[in-house]
Amino acid sequence: MRIRILLLCLIPFCSLAQDEKPENPNLTELSGKWEEKMRLKKKKELEFQDTLRLEIRTDGFMMMRYNIGPTLLGEGYRKENTVYFKNRVLEVIENANGTLKLRDEDGTHVFNRVEEFNNSPVDKKIPQVESGRLYTRHQEELVGKWTCYKKTDPSYDKQRFYIKTLNLKQKLNEKEYSGTITLQNMDSVFTSDCRMFLDKKTVRIHVDADGRDMLLQTEMLLENEWVLVEDKATYYLKMLGK
Repeated sequence: MRIRILLLCLIPFCSLAQDEKPENPNLTELSGKWEEKMRLKKKKELEFQDTLRLEIRTDGFMMMRYNIGPTLLGEGYRKENTVYFKNRVLEVIENANGTLKLRDEDGTHVFNRVEEFNNSPVDKKIPQVESGRLYTRHQEELVGKWTCYKKTDPSYDKQRFYIKTLNLKQKLNEKEYSGTITLQNMDSVFTSDCRMFLDKKTVRIHVDADGRDMLLQTEMLLENEWVLVEDKATYYLKMLGK
């Protein structure tokens, strides 16, 4: 009986040792942006709409985002062929030639390596922008909820807050709007009341929460497509609702 009690006492410590985060996250081989292209269950292809996107960095930072569902941010690590992230356990089945296969309780997720995520159903390519033929028109009516579906920044900073949504609720005059803006970095997200001021191509957004003024330039505005540039960051926005 005494031996049995001692064994039971040791079990929690063994579990802790297995789950303890190592100093080296060991994610270099898996680093990059990955977008799910197929999902399998017992070798049978499944239909799915909650496309999974992963961003994995060598320093251990991970992002897991579903097209329909939550976005998870935090630190992950790999032990042998298993990746631990939040409450998720992902078994690495294959990683070769730009294809990554991870298995969890939902099945096997087959990913392609990508440079930028494609936020379907919105097409991430705007012909006038991708070809370099950027132009604008008069900003006649901007009231509505603008959602950033693609962002590029060659000087990316995970501490910097980038635009997630811009909800323009009221047109105060020809050059001024009021509404709310949602900003996010890799660690947090917040929403604040804001005022937007227009001067030809220049767009100034005053964020009430912290008093910051964001200075941007309109590079294109067509129907419900809007491309804004802030320093080296380019935002591709689409109006997805009034």
